[in-house]
Amino acid sequence: MQIIPMQLYTVGKRMAEAINYKEAKEEMEKHFQFVAKEIGRDWKKLGRKLKRITKTIIENIDDEFQSTEEKAYQVLMKWYQANGQAGATKEVLIKALQAIDKTSIAEELVYRDHCDPSYGTRQDFAYI
Repeated sequence: MQIIPMQLYTVGKRMAEAINYKEAKEEMEKHFQFVAKEIGRDWKKLGRKLKRITKTIIENIDDEFQSTEEKAYQVLMKWYQANGQAGATKEVLIKALQAIDKTSIAEELVYRDHCDPSYGTRQDFAYI
């Protein structure tokens, strides 16, 4: 079978979309790890603010995992799985954090997009 240019274009486009999806998911997972580390006991509040995260999901996570960091990470992953890449965005996460008065975490997520991570966190520059 001979591959014609249009087929190559379609295959290439699908591969690029898959790579972009994977990169976007990995980026969100990094954000989730950061939020999970910082959110502490307020992970349930955050979960309640996220679309398609039910009380049952929160209770199951609470029963299944021990550390609050892991519980927070799991609720964020469930949210991502339930809403997909288009619905579970960093912007939505930032709004949810702001809604539960976790503005410093939200600000750090914004900062991370605008600075080279090798420079450290926003807090590293708080006293300069």
